[in-house]
Amino acid sequence: VPWLRILTSPPVWSIVFPHICCSWGEYTFVTNSPTYMKEVLKFDIKTKTREEWQTVFYITAAIYVTGAIVFVIFGSGDQQDWDPKDRDKDTNLPTNPEGETTPLLFSSRMSLAIMAFLGFCNLYMLRVNMSVAIVCMVNQTALRGNVSTESTDKSDNNRTGLDETSCVAELSHDNQESEDGEFLWDKRTQGVILGSFYWGYICTQIAGGWLSTRFGGKRVFGWFMFVCALATIFTPLAARAHVYFLITLRFLAGFCQGVVWPAQQSLWASWAPPLESSRLGGFGYAGSQIGNVITFPLAALLCKYGFDGGWSSIFYIFGGIGILWFIAWMILVYDSPNQHPRISEAERDYIVQSLEGKLADKNKQTQSEWQTVFYIAAAMYTVGAVFYLVFGSGEVQSWAVDDLNRTDIILEKKECTYHDDVQKENDKDVLNEQMPIEND
Repeated sequence: VPWLRILTSPPVWSIVFPHICCSWGEYTFVTNSPTYMKEVLKFDIKTKTREEWQTVFYITAAIYVTGAIVFVIFGSGDQQDWDPKDRDKDTNLPTNPEGETTPLLFSSRMSLAIMAFLGFCNLYMLRVNMSVAIVCMVNQTALRGNVSTESTDKSDNNRTGLDETSCVAELSHDNQESEDGEFLWDKRTQGVILGSFYWGYICTQIAGGWLSTRFGGKRVFGWFMFVCALATIFTPLAARAHVYFLITLRFLAGFCQGVVWPAQQSLWASWAPPLESSRLGGFGYAGSQIGNVITFPLAALLCKYGFDGGWSSIFYIFGGIGILWFIAWMILVYDSPNQHPRISEAERDYIVQSLEGKLADKNKQTQSEWQTVFYIAAAMYTVGAVFYLVFGSGEVQSWAVDDLNRTDIILEKKECTYHDDVQKENDKDVLNEQMPIEND
């Protein structure tokens, strides 16, 4: 394999670079949107946070546009010099003879697609749960009051409880109680916590393919997701112990999830007939988006109404779902049709024969047609980025103004403690100072 020429080929990098840009934009919003929604759209509108967030939007849109431009300039549908030119271009797409198919519904390959769908749904539930939970974990009231954690004990410098803080900012709403959390993490610390997942994620992207070849996609997908679920379950314990333990567990969760996509691809290579690969793969990977849709509202409800402080229940429940999925995956999924004990003989023969590389008599797809596909894909990237750049805004929206006007937010610094006896003593001293001293 001419790896050097492949890695130095502009068309190859025209695919890699836009995907990097796309992932940057996607994960920026997945990671930060809950904090943005709380801190900008609904709560503290008197700060300069809106301008900061609008800058984030512009940078993200610019990255999208840059990726699209690179793809348009360097993308190509022409055969590359590192690809053998002596192959018959008219007979290179495997298909199946007409009539040699088995129903997809209620088939073993469909059950694999369903399990993959649930797996990717769970994958994103375990990935983005921290984005919502951290909003409930951090004492935003204290941070807005410029609280310094230097006075807290160094062994517990990642925590804040109402009995440990020496100075906080008082948040007053109209008949509304503060819902701030128990940790004093500044923006930098929060960024490290959220980013640590992706540090681990990038470490195992390439290794995932090799591991799947060596041990099988079923084991790699299943066991790494099991470890990720365990790391999620232990997240509350780690967070309350020390922030470094939390960062380590999030890194481990990302490390485990990095192998999932290559592992699933190796399974489709053994299970998906060429004429059904797009349907099976598309259905399975759709679970990732459903996972996002489920996680944000469910995590928000658990944050407010859940047990053990609310935010802890997010990790317990999502991690528990991951364990249940792992058990079902290990029972129902097999690496190949030949290993599956419950597959019908007709379906097994259909899958195996279709993957043997039976060729079409004539392939009418040309290089120019494929180049059109690439240009359309690049155009979609560009249109989406331009649309976001034009209409994206960090300003408070009109539908949020009424609620903000009804909420009277008063941030007031004052010296205080949360031990009742000490507080009463301080109040008594203040009262004595204000009373005039009568001279005899």
